[in-house]
Amino acid sequence: MAITDNIYMGEDTTISITVKDANDTVIDLDTASEIIVRLLDEGNNTIQAYNKAGGGIYDALDIASPATGVMELHLNALETDSANVNTTMKAEVKMRFTDADFDDSTQDSVTVVDNIAVIRESQTISDL
Repeated sequence: MAITDNIYMGEDTTISITVKDANDTVIDLDTASEIIVRLLDEGNNTIQAYNKAGGGIYDALDIASPATGVMELHLNALETDSANVNTTMKAEVKMRFTDADFDDSTQDSVTVVDNIAVIRESQTISDL
């Protein structure tokens, strides 16, 4: 997957991602009872964390098109300002599904969306 965006430090932005399984099949996000997303830099440092409900350390997750696996991650200037420059971001998505084949009747699944965007330095960061 090619890098889709440059994001500049101190910028408010929205990143759209499509969640797919290991077979490159889109996951219907309505089938997941829980979803947690961590937007990570190359060192696996968390830039921002999201879940369906929001609250605590999590921002609310915006599921733009559940059937097509599309979610939007809203990044505030504070998060982009503190991210490492020239780092390529990825999203780690953990989902929980109801599945009677597993001991607790739930199946946890993790998928990674690589090469989402690169954080770039901005010379105008403190000009506003």
